[in-house]
This record gives sequence, structure tokens and C-alpha cells, in this order.
Amino acid sequence: MNLPPSRSVRNLILLVFALLVGGIVLFRSRKEELPPAPRYVISVGSRQLTVEVALDSTHRSRGLMFRKRLQPDEGMLFAYPSEDTLSFWMKNTYAPLSIAFVRSDGWIIQIEDMEPLDLVTHRSRMRARYALEMPQGWFARNGVKEGDVVKISEAVASAALPD
Repeated sequence: MNLPPSRSVRNLILLVFALLVGGIVLFRSRKEELPPAPRYVISVGSRQLTVEVALDSTHRSRGLMFRKRLQPDEGMLFAYPSEDTLSFWMKNTYAPLSIAFVRSDGWIIQIEDMEPLDLVTHRSRMRARYALEMPQGWFARNGVKEGDVVKISEAVASAALPD
């Protein structure tokens, strides 16, 4: 004859089950570790910067997500193998950013500010090959505007991988 478990045993079983499920959820929801993107030197207007460069779809998808803040001259260049209409949003991105869309020849065609955690899509008005994300206001503070040139090494251009 099977006796029903006592209330305390039943509560203990429920607690263990809840902890197990909670642990699985936490484990699966934690951000995946991703090796850092390579760093390259680029020139923006008269400024020379060392930035992370997202050359593959994994790094381009992650971008600057989960970062709470950036140093004043820290940023990320998203490099694509060819020009296309580029789209960005700020999902899981805590630092306010400005983005410059850049053609293959280095011309900045558009600069926009983006707000933390905002899901609004920021699209390039024209085809671009690169997007440079910097701390919000960086372009204005450094006198960089649409029509200025970003100098990107051929090593970056040839290393960009298709999605």
C-alpha cells in the first residue's frame, strides 16, 4: 500500500524541482562567452583610433551588447564584405551610442544617435559597407560630420566575412 507523501516531503520535492528549473533557466539565459573582436587602427577625420572590428556574423550580431559603458575613444567598427542597406538596434545595449554609416570608399553618409535598450531600427539611407559605433556624441565632440572620411585598412576590408 502506497501512502501519500507528507506535506513537508511534498514541499521539499517542489522546492528541489523549482531550484532545478530555475538553474536551467539561468544557465540557458546567460550570455554566451564570445572571444573578443580583433582590434585595428582606423582614422576618423583627424583622429586615429584603435577599435574592435566585427568581421563575422557572430561578432556583428553581438556588437556592443551587454556593455554598461565605453571609454571616451572606445568603439566598434562593423565590417561587411560588400555595401548594403545596414540596420542596427540597441537591444541589450546599455551604453548610449552614435553610429556612422560609411561607404566602401570611407565617406560617412549618415550619423545618428541611438538610445540604450531601444528597439527602434536605425537604417542607412544609402548602401554602406561599414558602421562605426562610438559613445553617444563622439562624432560631434570631435568635429566629425557626414561627408568626412574614415580610413580603414585593406586588411579590415579583406577580412570581412559574409553572413
